Amino acid sequence: MSVTCRVTTSRKSVAGPCAVCRKDLSSGIVYSTVMIHLGQGKYGKARYVGAKLHLGICLATWLFRDYDRFSYREKKSVGRPIGGLLSPEDRQKRYHLVRTYDRVLRYIDNTDDIERIRMLANRAEGLMIQITAVGGLLNRKLSRRSSVTRERIILKLRKVGMYDGR
Repeated sequence: MSVTCRVTTSRKSVAGPCAVCRKDLSSGIVYSTVMIHLGQGKYGKARYVGAKLHLGICLATWLFRDYDRFSYREKKSVGRPIGGLLSPEDRQKRYHLVRTYDRVLRYIDNTDDIERIRMLANRAEGLMIQITAVGGLLNRKLSRRSSVTRERIILKLRKVGMYDGR
């Protein structure tokens, strides 16, 4: 049940409809009023919604519906997902491969020797194949490199003919 819900029982003075079954609540019978606190309004005034119900089945039905509405609510997870489909060993292996791949790209960025860039590019290509085999393609948007650094690496790879447009 919602936390801010109050149920009162009284005798009906004026006829009106039941909120669950829509049948008439005739004057003089005992009924229940459920008051739900909706929070504060525009000027700090409390806002309530009331439901008038028959004292038997209608009240029980309303309470169960209210309980279901608040207890089985799906909580949206926010942020980065924790797990994935990888086993802990595969996750550790992929983490190591991705770190090694990033290190190789840093080496490419720091050198101007054409032969060393070619050798490092071959190593990076092999690492990318291993990363894909372990857990799928690498999301390059998650790499923490500035666009300037990324362009500098791409130019060096194009210079040795190893950039394939990815």
